[in-house]
Amino acid sequence: MRDTPLERIWNMNPWNSARHLVIFCCFPLVAGCNPTQYKTLAFEAKVVDAETGEPIEGANVLASWELREETMHGTKFVGIPEIRETVTDKQGRFRFPEVNVANPKRVALVDDPLVVIFKPGYRRGLATSRCWLESNCKATRIAGASGETFRLKRIPEQEFLPDPKHPNRLIPAYGNFDGLYEKAMENCGPVRAPRFFEALEQERTRLSPTGSVSIPGLPGYFAVQKYSIGCNVDTRGK
Repeated sequence: MRDTPLERIWNMNPWNSARHLVIFCCFPLVAGCNPTQYKTLAFEAKVVDAETGEPIEGANVLASWELREETMHGTKFVGIPEIRETVTDKQGRFRFPEVNVANPKRVALVDDPLVVIFKPGYRRGLATSRCWLESNCKATRIAGASGETFRLKRIPEQEFLPDPKHPNRLIPAYGNFDGLYEKAMENCGPVRAPRFFEALEQERTRLSPTGSVSIPGLPGYFAVQKYSIGCNVDTRGK
């Protein structure tokens, strides 16, 4: 008589048994928790000066939705199907409309979105996904930035001076931007959010007109151009 499927799993070594049982039990949950379409509700927030409380007009805001695939070793970055950008108004407010994100494979989680705020002379503003803080990443979500007031701190003037130990490198005034927009930039960000990346480029050029001094946290001209090649079409959802 042949063993039943569960008996065959039981007769495996303990590690394989545990692994197969986890996969067997969790697969229906993964399929159920990852619908083919996600929706982030429309949201707005405000940006002010941390010291004065005055609204900051003209701050550039980047929002990116990331797909991450579940694996046995955690989550793996898959891509960025949606990137949006805007700027703050006179009251320091910004708003993003409702966004629908396609997930046709039903095997990935999606960040709701990572929001990065850039204003020359200020530290960056940041809001991460609430999805990571909830036990269940639902199909309809509220962005982590929704209703928040971002208080940006001014960067001290001395941080814009050359680093004494490295004459060709500024003290990292914008160093806390490192790693926040790279994935968006590598996924056609300069084409999908041109205003945001143009603002970064203008600040880099202002601080280093000849390009001889590297600016930690701001992408170089050639990096922006590199990730613009082949991006003359809408890549959202791909």
